[in-house]
Amino acid sequence: MISAVEKICPIDLSENIEGRPAKNGIVRPNILPKDRPDWPEAFYMITQKTRQSYTIEAPSDFPLQTRVNALVAAVNAAINF
Repeated sequence: MISAVEKICPIDLSENIEGRPAKNGIVRPNILPKDRPDWPEAFYMITQKTRQSYTIEAPSDFPLQTRVNALVAAVNAAINF
């Protein structure tokens, strides 16, 4: 997904993204219930419904069409893997 998206917009390769550790543009948050009482839907899904879940985000400082294209590229890459 990263390879597909970076053809459309740059990937944030920071070691810290929005206050969370990241590697190669991927943030893997802590999903332990005792450490995070307020869960986004993706955390619930990965602990209760599925073994794998992705949250894909596009940078808000890019034009809307670029963001849409990046998200579509990411989903297509996941589907065609």
